[in-house]
Amino acid sequence: MKNVYFTICSANYLAYANTLCKSLRQAGVADEFVIFLADRIDNRFDPADLCAPVIESHDLGFVAHDDMAFRYSIMEFNTAIKPFCIQHLFDKHAADAAIYIDPDILVLRPLEHIVDALAGGADIVLTPHLTAPLHDGHHPDEMTILQTGAYNLGFGAFANTGPTKRFVNWWADRLETDCIVDLENGLFVDQKFLDFAPSYVPGTKILHHPGYNAAYWNLAHRRITRGQDGWLANDEPLYFFHFSGVTPPSKSVFSKHQDRFGVDDIGALRDLLEEYVDRLVAEGHETWKTLPYAYNSYEDGSPIPDVLRRLYRRKAGQRKLPTATPFRRDISLALAPAPETRQMAASPVTNLMYQVWIERQDLQNVFPLTTHQGQAGFLNWFRTGGRTEAGVPDDLVPADVTDATVRISQRQRMAGLVFANLDRLRPLYRNIPEPVRLRVRESLLRIQGGGEEASYHFVADEPDLAGLPEQGAPGIEVRGYFRAATGVAEGARRAVAALEAVGLPVTTHTVPQPAAGSNSLDWADREAGAPTPVAITHMNADQMLILRRWVDTDRLAGKYHIGYWAWELEGFPDDWLPALDAVHEVWTPSRFVADAIRARTDKPVTVIPHPILPGEGAATAEDDRAAGRDAFGIGHGAFVFLTAFDPNSFIARKNPLGALEAFARAFPNAGEDGPVLLVKMHGGDHHHAVRRALDERAAGQGN
Repeated sequence: MKNVYFTICSANYLAYANTLCKSLRQAGVADEFVIFLADRIDNRFDPADLCAPVIESHDLGFVAHDDMAFRYSIMEFNTAIKPFCIQHLFDKHAADAAIYIDPDILVLRPLEHIVDALAGGADIVLTPHLTAPLHDGHHPDEMTILQTGAYNLGFGAFANTGPTKRFVNWWADRLETDCIVDLENGLFVDQKFLDFAPSYVPGTKILHHPGYNAAYWNLAHRRITRGQDGWLANDEPLYFFHFSGVTPPSKSVFSKHQDRFGVDDIGALRDLLEEYVDRLVAEGHETWKTLPYAYNSYEDGSPIPDVLRRLYRRKAGQRKLPTATPFRRDISLALAPAPETRQMAASPVTNLMYQVWIERQDLQNVFPLTTHQGQAGFLNWFRTGGRTEAGVPDDLVPADVTDATVRISQRQRMAGLVFANLDRLRPLYRNIPEPVRLRVRESLLRIQGGGEEASYHFVADEPDLAGLPEQGAPGIEVRGYFRAATGVAEGARRAVAALEAVGLPVTTHTVPQPAAGSNSLDWADREAGAPTPVAITHMNADQMLILRRWVDTDRLAGKYHIGYWAWELEGFPDDWLPALDAVHEVWTPSRFVADAIRARTDKPVTVIPHPILPGEGAATAEDDRAAGRDAFGIGHGAFVFLTAFDPNSFIARKNPLGALEAFARAFPNAGEDGPVLLVKMHGGDHHHAVRRALDERAAGQGN
């Protein structure tokens, strides 16, 4: 039976792999041994100097390699390629069994129980983390083990059988996208999936022998001693010890991953620990550990921030991208405005910034992105040190957020210094109760986010209306989303048509509709050819707060500035009140909106309804109305109600389901000529859930 042993590591861990290989040979294991390198050699070392042949991960030939190397951290990637290595050994090395051993394991005897189990027909051989309860108040405990997996994948033996190959193929498929550390969602790299092995593969053997895979997590149940014939575990032969978490060249740390045992608590095992560290040092660990991870950099050599990997992973999701070239540096994804949040501040909350925000509960608590104040504070946090704390280089942050000319208060600077030196303060920080720590942290975040609000919105100057021509009409400037297929944009277009209809010279400035994907209508901007002392901006109040992002506000200097705003609720939002600083007067399409805004300001608020253009009057539209009813199959005598909405807006406020429900209750049994409800949904191509909910509510409702 051809057994092939293998390990996986990156270049910085090759001293461990060499130590493992030599311990196998010294223990009398003569079978083939292979080192799979989750990294690149790139002429940085001579693989011939190592104890075993080296196969680079990109030579395994699976199509998702680069996608996985980019989306995963170094630890995640090392574990993600494990089933692909097993497939390679089955297919290219004709292995009857592939036996994986972590590089930080020291083998002391031939692994006879494993070999016997495979020879006896076992498909998979695993070792459990625990063989007895562990609940003594230390870390890790049973709950931690439940989160990370029942079996430790520092070891695993896989026979080249049909059931095993089917399992390994399934495992490989899952690890292409799901080999992550996400304990809250039940994932811990490759390991959690092996919890299914005994269920999916009946020929799985669980090896309970105390001499296999002894380590910090089971040491409470395994007494390690040294006898005349070598090392023992519970008085039985110790076959291999897993030195997970050692910190060479130091011999003072047994494992950095736990708090149950110090070096003074492990008895005779301390001698084996010191011997193991000496071996690592002799193999040149201090040199190997300095080799950088090849997949930590783009092709141009610039570093890849970890948060950018996680952004890529979240955006790619479950998709596998075999044709993607993620290592060619492209920062457009990082700098694009995050579609998950309605942009309300002067600079966009980018995809990368949003990734930082969703990973930090304290940021979410202090800076809610659903408010202008929250977004402005979050941007100030980034400006005053947050980007450094999050490990985001300046070129992945909008320039106005990194602008060094923006004034930062001394309190903000001090708060930023506290976060910058958190590692030094951590010993003191640990002694503070967790609720107090959270309050302190959130207080510091609020200080950092407390920048000048005025830096986030345009403040209108006093208008200069002197010197207007005594003869001829002065021009009007109108700004709006003229090329967008939206209601706000249509209002702006109609305003221009009305002004031109009464002979006023009009200058227009097109503003791109943010994140609408609908800037596709034909529109040619006008030039009045006359002074334009009055400017009308057809952008709602939330967008007026970030006028600087879309408009050259210097061109508004000295002009009487009117904002044309709409809002559907009686209460005008507090977060939008600073938008009033950007205008001298507000126009609204209805008395309802005017009343809501008048309650919050002394500035003039005037009702200017949307104009009805020539040809749209009822007297000229009878034929059009009949044709429209025919197109929708609506009887000519039926009374028609209309509800219209755009799901890209606040869907709960638009409430189309409420309209359907009200109509169904009012007219449950309408006949062919009874009332009809017409529902217009605009921009819903990507809102399938909304459409499905409407279809389900309207099902069986003939009208």
